[in-house]
Amino acid sequence: MATAFNDSVISLRSEKGCDHLIALPEEDAIAFYWELLNNDDLPSSALEERRLLDIYRDLSHTTQAERTRNAVSSAKSIRLGLIVIALWGVAVPVAVALIGFASPILGGLVIAYSIGKAGWQAMKMLGYVGRSEREKQKDAEELRMRHHHDHCERNPEGFMRLKVENFERDAREQTHREADELKHLQSKSEKGA
Repeated sequence: MATAFNDSVISLRSEKGCDHLIALPEEDAIAFYWELLNNDDLPSSALEERRLLDIYRDLSHTTQAERTRNAVSSAKSIRLGLIVIALWGVAVPVAVALIGFASPILGGLVIAYSIGKAGWQAMKMLGYVGRSEREKQKDAEELRMRHHHDHCERNPEGFMRLKVENFERDAREQTHREADELKHLQSKSEKGA
């Protein structure tokens, strides 16, 4: 489909009846239409998935099969999450109750552990207990990753240049290593000859 522009669409309705020209391959020729066509009016070959993927290969896209796979994967993740929530919200309390019923001493220990764990978490949330060094390092690393990701999203061309530079540097370093290895092997063979 072609449309003429000059800051806005150039109207060709008075001459052609439509502002858009559509060209479609039909058998051994190309047919031109000065009208907008419905999907039903298009030849079936124009809408074949394989043909569209070939024409628009440079554009990001997903196929119906990929969307179906993603939906099934997402549904499995949601189902797993619901199972975990059900186990944590139902099975664990039932197990604690059964342990308490079966053995008051063991039940008391389980309840004391649960209260201690909840209290510790509350103290951390309220700021009475500092974060461990490992947690601080993990948070700092996540912050760095988010920061880098944000800048990569804001400047994709710069990110692409950086990637290319890194690949080129890696290739040069690999070439230098291989050259050093070859020199080392050559000097060994000359000494042995």
